[in-house]
Amino acid sequence: MKSTFLFVLIPVILFTLLQTGWSQHRYWVFLKDKGNYEQLSPEAQRLEVSRLVSPRALERRSRRGTDVFNKGNMWQDLPLEENYLQQLKKRGFGIHAKSRWLNAVSGTATPENLDEIRELPFVKSVQPVKVWKFARVKYRAAPAKSFYKNLLRDSIIVDYGSSAFQTEFHNIHQLHYLGLNGAGVVVAMFDTGFRLSHPALQTVKQQLLAEYDFVQMDSVTANQPGDALSQDSHGTFTLSVLGGYAPGDVVGPAFGANFLLAKTEKVDQEINLEEDNWAMAAEWAERQGADIVSSSLGYSVFDTGQNSYTYRDIDGETTIVTRAANELGRRGVLVVNSAGNEGSNSWHYIIAPADGFYVLAVGALDATNEVTGFSSRGPTSDGRTKPDVCALGSQVVGAGVSGGYVSASGTSASCPLAAGIAAQVLQAYPDLNVFQMLDILRRSGDTSRFPNNDRGWGKIDARRAWAFAGNQSYQPPEAFRALPPRPNPIRRSSGVMFFPVELKNPGQIRIDIYNTLGQRINTLYYYGTNMQNLVPWNVRNFHGNPLASGMYLYHVSSADGENSGKLVVLQ
Repeated sequence: MKSTFLFVLIPVILFTLLQTGWSQHRYWVFLKDKGNYEQLSPEAQRLEVSRLVSPRALERRSRRGTDVFNKGNMWQDLPLEENYLQQLKKRGFGIHAKSRWLNAVSGTATPENLDEIRELPFVKSVQPVKVWKFARVKYRAAPAKSFYKNLLRDSIIVDYGSSAFQTEFHNIHQLHYLGLNGAGVVVAMFDTGFRLSHPALQTVKQQLLAEYDFVQMDSVTANQPGDALSQDSHGTFTLSVLGGYAPGDVVGPAFGANFLLAKTEKVDQEINLEEDNWAMAAEWAERQGADIVSSSLGYSVFDTGQNSYTYRDIDGETTIVTRAANELGRRGVLVVNSAGNEGSNSWHYIIAPADGFYVLAVGALDATNEVTGFSSRGPTSDGRTKPDVCALGSQVVGAGVSGGYVSASGTSASCPLAAGIAAQVLQAYPDLNVFQMLDILRRSGDTSRFPNNDRGWGKIDARRAWAFAGNQSYQPPEAFRALPPRPNPIRRSSGVMFFPVELKNPGQIRIDIYNTLGQRINTLYYYGTNMQNLVPWNVRNFHGNPLASGMYLYHVSSADGENSGKLVVLQ
């Protein structure tokens, strides 16, 4: 078995397959048909589907998905045949999950009972539920608010606090200025649990439509008896990055959205995780009326054996979670999923369900707009470019379960930023279908002309996506412009200085820092988009040492132009 500890410090839900005797006792049983429901008239079938699915979900399907009453979709939405389920139970099959879309149930059985179940005339096939182990994660304390105090300082909307950089990095604030905060959009979060008592999640609590725990099978997504102490830390963080609202601390892109919360994973070093929880959550969220699913969970496999997926299975249609994600897309739900943190290990590629045809797979960028080493790469095994886009995935600020704020790195952090932007765009243009949304969000990227398997279509941009959605012509700056850095002067204790640079064409920005003797003491590199870019500098030299107080010179250059100026560092 290969090592499972490589990404302990990166808060993405990372799973590695375990082949234990315990896991052999949980199976999917796929059924051949829907039994008596197939004998109903089309009108009766239509009525049955309408009974199971909320009016909002039906409206969304007709607006953005395939025809809700098209025969294929209607068949998949019919319930499982109850007589089949009773026969499975009589043969010792303990049912855990039911999937109308897959026409299957998961549960436990002994090998002897399983042999008998395979022979039942209505059973199509049996396969083990794939099992992973949760990798422990750690968070760092968030930077002091003063670290970001000079970003968005003229905001007329809200004080973004420590989330200012991630907000401006993607031009999220520009849509906030237009009143676009996800209002009217229903976002479903799939994660490990949620601590809604956190100050940043009070608006989420007010805008919560429903919640469900698919681990303990109840309606409590907060920590409860049986949960690990850190169970809800990951979900609390990702939810706040997307929809948190605590002015002066953290403000998410979609703080005005409505929410569905699904606890799909149990966090414990001794507990294994199953793919069927995600599949159950997908059907639940869809029938509740979700427009977008944000899932910072992913499933990767390192071992071989009968319980193992391989890279060949990352083809957009094989894994259980990917199949469920595709069904969400067919019904008009956009799935936004972490690409994964496998870029620097032997797996390397994206994780399921990021390989889905209807899924926006999100990679991770650092503060210099470079793809992080850990961000999973493409392509899918069938040759499609992935990830789709990238977002900031390094030192993203969000809520910590202690009640304070933390920073974390991983595609877990980049995913909710991208999902929040999607909610902003969908608020403005609610008739966009999933394929239109995928196209718009990809086109907003800074490498959309030349997508690749490292960063996909590039850094997602809220302002550009909104413009493309409205068929508005986006006008890049007419010429290169390097504005004075801010703050200037800067105190060493302030933490970071930003160089605003506008480019006519995307390309590399280089900033050289000199002392008054003309000696170069640092060089910054940043891949910029054709709009205003903020290049961060930590006011240190090549060796990482803080600069002495005094005057310094800077020179900004790119293929579009260059400019120079002075800056002052105070004690």
